[in-house]
Amino acid sequence: MEFIGRGSFGDVFKIKEASSGDVFALKTISTSYLKEEDLRALVNEGQLATQIIHANVIRIFYFHDGHTHRHLPPYIIMEYASGGTLADLIANRLRDGEPFTNSELVEIFTQLSGGMKAINAKLVHRDIKPDNILIDGVMLKISDFGLAKIVDVATRTGTFKGIGHIRYTAPEAWRGLPNTPQMDIYSM
Repeated sequence: MEFIGRGSFGDVFKIKEASSGDVFALKTISTSYLKEEDLRALVNEGQLATQIIHANVIRIFYFHDGHTHRHLPPYIIMEYASGGTLADLIANRLRDGEPFTNSELVEIFTQLSGGMKAINAKLVHRDIKPDNILIDGVMLKISDFGLAKIVDVATRTGTFKGIGHIRYTAPEAWRGLPNTPQMDIYSM
């Protein structure tokens, strides 16, 4: 339907399923510079991400690893959230001089902690930040598993995973320590 934006690892499009009319987001994943080990990790993490189902996590419905349809790049089809990002909401509140109330902050953290718990059962996201929190109605949804890591696997900062945003990266990630859910707690 339309191009939504470009991220570090690919392009995002708004798409519609022809038969049902349902709207989704499709994100391509650039893999041209990845080593074989990184491709295997990407496939494993993509498959794990499809298993995460929670109201506060963008649902990934399909992960194409690049093998089924060899003429297409790897991509994911995921839930579409139409309300912008938490970063946009924060910027708008700052611009308008309207700070969040305590009850709004409690609701934000309650939703995000529920989503993080679901993610951390399978993965460490490693890039929790306001830009990766999408808004759909009144629901906050954690998105962008581009930097996700399997829980307890050693950090490989020189690979396509990189390190998340400098403001939100846990100290243990900078030191190359194993990934843990505590990294995501630090980021939040």
